[in-house]
Amino acid sequence: MEMEKLRLVSWNTAKRLNKVSLQADFMRQICPDIIALQEIIPSTEGAFRRNLSEDYPFIISSFELAPDLSILNKKRMFGQLIASKYKLRALPPKNFNVPWTERILSVSIALKDKKFDLHTTHIPPGSSNGWVKIEMITGIVEYFKNQHQHPQILCGDFNTPQFENVPNGIVTFGQRVKTSGEVVMKGKFRGGLGIHWDNGERSLFDRLNQYGLVDVFRMMHPNALDAYSWEFKRGEKVFRTRFDHFFGDKRLTISNCKYLNRQGNLSDHSPIVADFYL
Repeated sequence: MEMEKLRLVSWNTAKRLNKVSLQADFMRQICPDIIALQEIIPSTEGAFRRNLSEDYPFIISSFELAPDLSILNKKRMFGQLIASKYKLRALPPKNFNVPWTERILSVSIALKDKKFDLHTTHIPPGSSNGWVKIEMITGIVEYFKNQHQHPQILCGDFNTPQFENVPNGIVTFGQRVKTSGEVVMKGKFRGGLGIHWDNGERSLFDRLNQYGLVDVFRMMHPNALDAYSWEFKRGEKVFRTRFDHFFGDKRLTISNCKYLNRQGNLSDHSPIVADFYL
């Protein structure tokens, strides 16, 4: 049976309305079949629809599915958007037991005689949202505990890990680094325990793998521990880490995954691109 190649890009667009047309042009150069965007606000949603609809006629946003738009402000202002060359069918956000359902957008896609589900999310940072971050991660991971008929792909900005290195692998925000360089578990953390926070973040990489979804970039590039998708500059210091991920179903064949760090100043996140075969 002939396999179908599918290119996906996931990008946190940083709510930059004045950059939307440039972001759309940049994505067109990548030639994706499906685009998943995070940190969308109503003004950029409309702008992306105008800029992408000619090449990507099927577009769904989480704002369309939200039962009450009035609560989507302040810390809950962000939504997600999926634009596709192929017809989409929205899946109910309530499928996920999460506190902020607008932060997960799911669609079913049919490619000729093959189907798969795509989910994109933007996990809120713990520094400003506390344990909502862990509740979101836990609810999303639990969704994949049960076997699904069609292959699953999960992507987005997960705001974890804190960093990765050779001796420790993934280091979560439930851990801290001593002056000696040793990584230890935090005790009390944000009103709870560091070990519980660590377990929550780590479940994205451990439990999802047990449920059949692999960290696509790390599978393809096991030694690229300097890879990053988010960059933050504070004075002379530059912080870089790998916040953006594709988790792909083990039933899929994966041929490529990379971060596009040379996107200029279009966002503080780099797009992540992955090629799948169905």
